[in-house]
Amino acid sequence: YILVVMRFSSTLSILSLPSSPGLNKKTDGFIYQKLPPRSLDAKTSGDYEMGTWLAKNYFHKPLHILKLNSINTSSFVSACCLSLKIKILTQSIFMFALYLLYLLSGKWERLYLLDDRIKCKLVRQCCIDALSNHYFFCFQGTPYRPLWTWDAEKRGSKIIQYFNSSSAEPALDGKIHDNTLNHLSCWPEIIPFNKTFLPQLKKQVKYETLLHSTPTIRINDWPDFSLNTAVNTQLKTNNNNLDNKQWIGLFDIAPIKSSRHIGFSKYNDYFNSLPISVSEYFEQFYQDCLDVAEKLNARVVVKPKTLTSRTCTFYIDLINRLEMEGKLLILPSDLSPYRVMDKCALNIVQPFTSPGYYTECKRKVCFYDPVSVLTKQNDYLFENILCLGKFELDNWVKMSFPKRIEV
Repeated sequence: YILVVMRFSSTLSILSLPSSPGLNKKTDGFIYQKLPPRSLDAKTSGDYEMGTWLAKNYFHKPLHILKLNSINTSSFVSACCLSLKIKILTQSIFMFALYLLYLLSGKWERLYLLDDRIKCKLVRQCCIDALSNHYFFCFQGTPYRPLWTWDAEKRGSKIIQYFNSSSAEPALDGKIHDNTLNHLSCWPEIIPFNKTFLPQLKKQVKYETLLHSTPTIRINDWPDFSLNTAVNTQLKTNNNNLDNKQWIGLFDIAPIKSSRHIGFSKYNDYFNSLPISVSEYFEQFYQDCLDVAEKLNARVVVKPKTLTSRTCTFYIDLINRLEMEGKLLILPSDLSPYRVMDKCALNIVQPFTSPGYYTECKRKVCFYDPVSVLTKQNDYLFENILCLGKFELDNWVKMSFPKRIEV
């Protein structure tokens, strides 16, 4: 029933496309992801945002001359004339009725792919100027490449997949595993998280693909947000410099409720192998970091990933309690973690979340496994530091903590 309703909605979605008797110049790029408008805006996009990063590292043009747009699944063409809308809608209704009969006979595959088939027809028949020069797809959850992109590619559009995160996982055997099932080979262009992952990606891609060697990808930020203001609000002070009190940045991966988990992940193996519960693991991770910070008279700042209804309640309660007790400061999740890392004295990262691979970081960074389940021969470490247990973390922090920070 849900599938029928979803595909019927897909059929009618053609009507929501903008109508235009004439089109302007083709766009330089579309970002196939819901990004904050400021991430692509030449007037407001900061150094830690997607638009600025693309202009500098992919297009090699000033951002103000690019026409970038954030789109979703119903607006991948810029306009569609009324006559074409009616034509595609008629074809879509016929396909919906036909595939519904297939569904009743037990063959659900055609109806499942109906929305992609509709988009294929639209891309084949729309004005070529309605298509973008570039379509950027975020690697998130699935590497599935939409069927219509093959038709767009034939008509001159470039199709690029970019890694908004490292996608590295703490495998217990220390090996790198291809959880994409070779689907990466479907993409004609791929932008890795950064150049560190380029050798690994070359091994995973089985066919000819253009792999870019670039600095760490920036996605979104909140340039108007002041780190100093956040610090002063919690401390009830009026200092003008974040580094009047030296800070240690913490970056982790918020645990997901088992009932809401989708797909498979090496993180499940990692957490299931723990000698303690997952809630105790995070308690220990935070307490160890707070203890080593206290010895140096430093404070802790946390920039969590986006918290949703899938996030475990115990984790949210933990960080909120620690902030209420004045032991740490929680920053908004839509801040760029890289801007925070560049401001902190040093950074401690849970294995193997993306901030640990920020190779351009101005401060020192280490991964920290509080229960010493992992080994230092892990392939995902590359040339990064892994501290196993509180003793190693304490020593690393003492050696790495700067006496004075130049911002």
